[in-house]
Amino acid sequence: MAASGSGLPSRRALLLVAVAGAGSLRVRPARAASLDVNPMYLDFPPGRMAATLEITNRGDTVTAVQIRAFTWTQEGDEDKLDPTQDVIISPAAATVDAQESQLVRVLLRHPSADADRYYRVLVDELPRPGAAKTITVALRFSVPVFAPGTGTGHPDLHWQMESVQGHELVLVARNPGAKSIRINRLDATLQGGQKLPARAVGNNPFVLPGAERRWRLELPPGLSPTTPLHLTAQTSAGVREQVLTFMP
Repeated sequence: MAASGSGLPSRRALLLVAVAGAGSLRVRPARAASLDVNPMYLDFPPGRMAATLEITNRGDTVTAVQIRAFTWTQEGDEDKLDPTQDVIISPAAATVDAQESQLVRVLLRHPSADADRYYRVLVDELPRPGAAKTITVALRFSVPVFAPGTGTGHPDLHWQMESVQGHELVLVARNPGAKSIRINRLDATLQGGQKLPARAVGNNPFVLPGAERRWRLELPPGLSPTTPLHLTAQTSAGVREQVLTFMP
């Protein structure tokens, strides 16, 4: 489960770069704009119905933003976002002067339920009117919102070797538990101490209840099918370790 949103250090919140009308082109805007969103995620423990986001414009020109709320589920390695009325955003749009900040209220419409609820708040920088669309770059911040329920439960992380694709081994992490878990780091070590480079397939480190995420490991040549693989995951619920046997 996520830590409380209050008191977190000011950092960029799971920054994604969205390109308007430019395909896969990824460039910085010509103007010196820089947005920060704090905190990186919001937690609504039972009884809490309101929280605050601070949007800071660290650039030298005025910028406009829109703020929207979505329900958050996971399908495979993808996050699925659907518009929701369960979360109230005020204001839903704002103009932030250079070197100034805008406070945004995030409120839940309903009190805590038995099960946890998961949302995301998207903060989008709006392109300047009249800017050339082929080079316009807008910043998007995706802020996770956790509304824990009153029911008991905990995350339950299980790793499995799913398949081999070329020289890569695909690992899947499943969470059949009742709470979300955040995987901060994954170390995969062969017998003898050799580490295998691992990279996540998904865009963020969370595994929601009933969901799964995948990692790819680069395999050394001639790996034996009986070679054990020791996994050490640094997670929000502590260190989780598991030993798997490579099966081609």
